[in-house]
Amino acid sequence: GNDEPDRMHAQLEIELNAPSIVVNAAGKAQMQATLRNVGGVPANEVVAQPFISGFARHYGCGTQRIGQLAPGRAKTVSWGLTGLPRQRPHPIHLAAGAENAATRWK
Repeated sequence: GNDEPDRMHAQLEIELNAPSIVVNAAGKAQMQATLRNVGGVPANEVVAQPFISGFARHYGCGTQRIGQLAPGRAKTVSWGLTGLPRQRPHPIHLAAGAENAATRWK
C-alpha cells in the first residue's frame, strides 16, 4: 500500500490519546482523540463518534460535529463519559469520517 498522503483529496488521520479508558471511583472517564487532515483539500462535514467495547449504551459518547478541516489542520475532541462500570479498563474505538475523505489510523 501507498502510505503517502493524497494531495488531491482530503484524508483524515485519527489518533486516540489512549487505546482504553480507566474509570475513576465516581464512574467517570475522559476520552480524547485528534483528527488531522493529511490530504491536500479541505475535509467537509467531519464527525467523530466514540464507542466503548462491549457496551451498547453510549455513556456520554455523543457525536462531535467538527465541520470543515483544512489541509494540514488538526482538531482535538474530547468526551466526558459517565456511568461506566469500574471493574477494568475499557477498550475504546472511534468512528470518524468526512463527506469527502478517506480515514486512516495513526
